[in-house]
Amino acid sequence: MDNQESLIREYVAYLESKDRFVDRSFAVNRFYLVIVLILMVSMFYLIENQTDTVSIVVIIIAAAGMGISMLWWLNQDSYAYLIKVKLSAVLEKFEEQLPIQSHKLEYEEIKEHNKKKKVMFVDLQKGVSSSAFSIFFAMFLYHIGVKLLLLFPFLLR
Repeated sequence: MDNQESLIREYVAYLESKDRFVDRSFAVNRFYLVIVLILMVSMFYLIENQTDTVSIVVIIIAAAGMGISMLWWLNQDSYAYLIKVKLSAVLEKFEEQLPIQSHKLEYEEIKEHNKKKKVMFVDLQKGVSSSAFSIFFAMFLYHIGVKLLLLFPFLLR
């Protein structure tokens, strides 16, 4: 097996590895979306069926939702960094030794196309996680405020 064939095999293996990594990124985002939706539906269901102990549970769910939303945001940043910088940079190094640099050409076309687009898919995902965080944060503050006013009614004066 000559050096060029070995290089192509490594390149293909790395490209397949990147594809699996991208697939895993989408699976992780789906996981976070499902968890956030479950927490959101649970929280609003409990708010709708208000009882005395509901505020504590809503506070706990809201705190968990804020934490998961932050983890989701950080996870998106990590995957975007690894996919764009680390994996793409390595593929470009491989391609420097190949006759056609398809990955680099594809990246340049995407970059040119993205100049025309204002919003990227990652931005939409981050928007969803930010919106979820904001909703959980608002519910957390509201229910903490309600609990404080019930515990310390003199604060109303």
